[in-house]
Amino acid sequence: MSASASAQSVHMPMVGRQFPSIGIAAQGGAVIDVPDSGIRMSPAAGGVARLGLHHIVGPRLSMSAEVGLGATYLGEHPMATAPPADAEVGFAWQLAVLARYFPIYERSGLTFGGGLQYSGLRLSDVPSTQMGAELRAGYYRWHSEERFWTLELGLSIPLIEGLTLPTEFANPDEPSSPTVERTWHYVRASLGLSFAF
Repeated sequence: MSASASAQSVHMPMVGRQFPSIGIAAQGGAVIDVPDSGIRMSPAAGGVARLGLHHIVGPRLSMSAEVGLGATYLGEHPMATAPPADAEVGFAWQLAVLARYFPIYERSGLTFGGGLQYSGLRLSDVPSTQMGAELRAGYYRWHSEERFWTLELGLSIPLIEGLTLPTEFANPDEPSSPTVERTWHYVRASLGLSFAF
């Protein structure tokens, strides 16, 4: 019985340890525009490479920070000073701070997490930035007492978002940037695989 239990769990002291991680994530979503004329949706798809650091806080809790860099394709979309903008591929960057339910002394199992994300897209007109909630759910498995991998589904929910407009100082009598009415929301989902060591 003890040998079987040992095979199913990890017994090395883990609380307080840190694990760097590398991974990739495929992402898909939509820019949902809600103008007076009706709802319009612009598809979005892309991917990022992720670097992270996981800190084991307790037997069932971990904290992590991640940075992601990649690219995103947008169909014809309203994220511009004079919408609609043509379909394009933009440079994508993402930051996330997450708390996870992570029962570290089990060899494998389910993990759930949530936190804050801050992200942006470098578009041909002006950059777009977003801050909101990040939700994750997935499966983890220890490869050894020093390494584990995680497969997670994620959902990014915008709370604050908009365009980064240029600041002009040439004429103080004129507005520094054009007035842009935002009627859109950018929602994305992800499927990510990471390896911690």
